[in-house]
Amino acid sequence: MAFDTNQIHVYGGDEDKVWVGPVEGADAATLGLADPSGDYEHLGFLGEDGITLTPSDTVEKFRAHQGAKVVRTKMTESETTFEFIALQDNVLVSNLQFDVLDSDTVDGVTTRRLSSSRKVTRHSFIIDLYDNDVHKRYYVPIGEIGERSEISFSNSELTAYSFSVEVIDEMYEITNDAALAGDGVS
Repeated sequence: MAFDTNQIHVYGGDEDKVWVGPVEGADAATLGLADPSGDYEHLGFLGEDGITLTPSDTVEKFRAHQGAKVVRTKMTESETTFEFIALQDNVLVSNLQFDVLDSDTVDGVTTRRLSSSRKVTRHSFIIDLYDNDVHKRYYVPIGEIGERSEISFSNSELTAYSFSVEVIDEMYEITNDAALAGDGVS
C-alpha cells in the first residue's frame, strides 16, 4: 500500500444530508448514490460538528493461570450509533423530537399537541457525506431514536435538536471512492 493523500478525507460538503424515511424504505442493492426517491426527506442544515459514527464494543478477556496471560477474547456487547444535530425547526425534525399526538392548522396558525413523554421510534436513514468528488453514503434500513437531548431556547446559541440513531441489525456503505473498491480482505 502506497502513501496517497487522495485517500485522506475531510467531509462536510455543501450537500451533506441526513435523510429520514420509512423502515420499509430503499433497497440497498439498487439505492446507489442518487437522491433517494419515495418517502425520504432530509433534515436540512446540520450542526457544525457534523455526523458522528460511534462503534461501541465490550470485550471480555479470558486469561490462563500461567502469568495471567490473555489467551482468548469474546465480544460481549457491540452496537453502532450515528449522532447528529439538526438545526432547522421543521415538521420532520419536530416529529423526531416529540411524540406528536395531533396537529391542526387554521388560518396560518398551527397547534400541535405533544405528549410529555416519548417513545422509541423506528425509521430508515440515509447519511450522505461529501469531500469534493468523493461521495460516501451510509444506508441504515432500521434505525431507532430513543433518548432525546435537552433543547435550549436562548439568545446566545442556536436552537438545535440532537439525535442519536441506534443501528439495528446492519447498515450499508455505498461510495464512489476508488480506494474502497474490492473486498480488501486477506
